Amino acid sequence: MPHYDYLCAGCCSFSEVRPMAESALAQPCPSCAIPAPRAILTAPRMAGMSSERRAAFATNERSSHAPKMSGGDHVRQGGGVWSGAHRGS
Repeated sequence: MPHYDYLCAGCCSFSEVRPMAESALAQPCPSCAIPAPRAILTAPRMAGMSSERRAAFATNERSSHAPKMSGGDHVRQGGGVWSGAHRGS
């Protein structure tokens, strides 16, 4: 589950591990229990990833926008062959 940052107006900022479905909900401050809204206080934690994992994320990001096709022509253009013998009147 991802970590989310929250900012309590009364006392402090804190981080919680929450399901993505609950990311927009306020969380009670661990110091004073007042509901604190979510805040973006830190950058995503990607620095701790291995280079292989970062490369996999980069590959997935590229493929989501423009899938890489194999070298062969696997799709026929034009819907196949049409012969005059198949024509109606």
